Amino acid sequence: MTPSRTRLPPPASIDDVIAWLDAMPAVQRERVARVLVEPQSVKLIGLVRARAVQEMTKAPGASWATVAATLGVSEATVNRLVTMARKAGAEPKE
Repeated sequence: MTPSRTRLPPPASIDDVIAWLDAMPAVQRERVARVLVEPQSVKLIGLVRARAVQEMTKAPGASWATVAATLGVSEATVNRLVTMARKAGAEPKE
């Protein structure tokens, strides 16, 4: 049986993620780091990011320009991420 764990709120910034990692014991932090640098993990993290950006573009009144401005990236980056999500089959079934 898995011991109960306290759920942390979702990180709101990279500082939250760093604090979360810093709070881990060294052995656990090393395991997380190893997983994060595996090529498959990097690919999946990129796809999750692409899907999140794609969802942002579907919000009422949103455009690629407004999403780009919100994220501080170019419209080309938004285009690339949305295209990546679509190619991966991330389009939700309606």
